[in-house]
Amino acid sequence: MTLEVPTKAYTEQGLCITDQANNINITSPESYTAAGQLIKGIKGLMKEIKDMFGSFKKKADEAHKDIVRKESAQLTPLQAAEGVIKGKMTAYLKAEEVKRTVLQARLEAEANKQHDDLCLQEAVALEKAGNVDAAMAILDAPGHTPAPLVVSNIPKVTGVSEREVWKFEVVDASKVPEQYKTVDEKKIGAIVRALKGITDIPGVRVWSEKQVAVRG
Repeated sequence: MTLEVPTKAYTEQGLCITDQANNINITSPESYTAAGQLIKGIKGLMKEIKDMFGSFKKKADEAHKDIVRKESAQLTPLQAAEGVIKGKMTAYLKAEEVKRTVLQARLEAEANKQHDDLCLQEAVALEKAGNVDAAMAILDAPGHTPAPLVVSNIPKVTGVSEREVWKFEVVDASKVPEQYKTVDEKKIGAIVRALKGITDIPGVRVWSEKQVAVRG
């Protein structure tokens, strides 16, 4: 949908005013006054343009909202279904990882026990043979028999993948380093505009500037 917006006349006026603005020289009270009148004319033309475009924007906005509502009505149940399935798949992944971790721990415990039993048998044999030092060395030596690695049995589905998402929560804001804290410039600006020259905020410099303001 295309809206026909009448802009030709405004474009011509804009070019004319741009030339006037570029060529104006403010060197006297009279030229300053003339510049002020030109700005007032610009403000008036800007209001006229905004009012004209406002009606077109309203129509376009209403059409956009209607399209978005219709799109949302179609997407909402599908997004909900996607969320339900993802939740169940994630729960399955977590449950399978718990099973894998438990099995891995059991196999490692069994492997370590087997290793310890073999070392004990060897140490007993050495002690009986009169080689006490060697027997003690075997018992004191750190040892570990690697257990078979338990591999996840989650099937691979084309177009579906797992990704690790790291999250965080702030448990003690007072311990967070300064480089991770954001200065609230909006709040500072409000304080400066309210207190003006008597503003006293550590680390903040306050000053004023003259600006030209024009009432339409």
